[in-house]
Amino acid sequence: MSRVLVINAGSSTIKFRLYEGDQSERKLIAKGSASQLGADSSPLSIQTFAVKGSKHAVKEQKLDGECKDDTSHAAAFSELIKLLDSVKGLLDGIEIVGHRIVHGGPKYAAPLRLTTDTISALDELSDLAPLHNHPSIVLIKTAIDLPSLKDAAHVAVFDTHFHRTLEEKVWRYALPYDACEASGLRRYGFHGTSHAYVARLASEKIGKPLDKLNLITLHLGNGASACAIKQGKSYDTSMGFTPLEGLMMGTRSGDIDPSAPYHIAHPSFELTDTTPAVPSAPKGPKITKVEDILNHQSGLRGICGESDVQKVVEMARPGNDVSDEKRRRAQLALDMFCYRVQKYVGSYHVAVGGADAIVFTGGIGEHSVEVREQVCEALKCIGVDLDSDKNKKCDLSKTNVVEIGTSKGKLRVFTVATDEEGEIARISSEFLAEDKGSRA
Repeated sequence: MSRVLVINAGSSTIKFRLYEGDQSERKLIAKGSASQLGADSSPLSIQTFAVKGSKHAVKEQKLDGECKDDTSHAAAFSELIKLLDSVKGLLDGIEIVGHRIVHGGPKYAAPLRLTTDTISALDELSDLAPLHNHPSIVLIKTAIDLPSLKDAAHVAVFDTHFHRTLEEKVWRYALPYDACEASGLRRYGFHGTSHAYVARLASEKIGKPLDKLNLITLHLGNGASACAIKQGKSYDTSMGFTPLEGLMMGTRSGDIDPSAPYHIAHPSFELTDTTPAVPSAPKGPKITKVEDILNHQSGLRGICGESDVQKVVEMARPGNDVSDEKRRRAQLALDMFCYRVQKYVGSYHVAVGGADAIVFTGGIGEHSVEVREQVCEALKCIGVDLDSDKNKKCDLSKTNVVEIGTSKGKLRVFTVATDEEGEIARISSEFLAEDKGSRA
């Protein structure tokens, strides 16, 4: 049985999943991560799973490690592979390596076989999404050189792929036409693999073909985006030229007046000083100080000092051991976050001509009872009727889809456990099968 390794690089993290089997019977046999990249030490964590009928007998176990001297993306990934290799046979039979690439620019959206030329071309696009693209390119180069992975087919899967169906009136910015044409400045949209995956699962739960449905999918995590899906296709999405536009996020501002940084006389909004986009890659792409603030020190963190929404919820609760001002700002951050989501849902309900369902996903969307409740409370006017008991008891550990709306609601409401890595494995495998067929 063939194996597919999926690599997902963040600005300070690496996540991977290893699958075995074909499209109909693909099973997860290992997953892991490296975190706190760029810090003094980086924890490594791997979990393997016992799979009946696996090519190699793999028992369920947890493996932990640590990078100390070098906590760059390349060093941490190499150590993760060494840790995987300590389990006999685990790295055998890897035929495909799927790489998540956030931004493909105007040239790349469809899955892409990675070669020396295409890797070089993608590296030139790192300025479009410096927090994610550069780490991804580093891991691609590292993975291709590793003995256990060099013979595999490496495929890039782009966050922007699902949003290639946006109409020009949606993706074009109201800026000088010729300048945008020359530079590729337009709305691209991101989190595409997640939006596509949860939309498909929601349609299966509803029992109607995806191309017969209008959905609003909400990927709410440290990075957050909304997507209007009209008859199964992405019609509009909140993120734009970069993943900074749109909803308020953990550390990103989301929508602001674009002229605002030019009018604030404060060191935080310095437009000329630059800093590494990724702390663990000081030689990589640079961003201005204001971009650093908008990406790393804004959003929830900018308002209340905390980017983890569950901690924000705890801070906002009466009786907690925090000052009145901290509690007020935590509640303000939560209210702002939820209001932005409500506003996008309302506009996308109109955009698709009436949504059939709303889908919550991502770390916040899947796990925050409070955020789902607060968002839905203001959506009663469009026919959302949240079942409070189902919302509180929502458990995605045993099923991928849970309906949390009442039968009285005009719009159905779901919570869906996203699986970006699984979707990348599926897309990579299908692409290579089609590519092989076209060459035959």
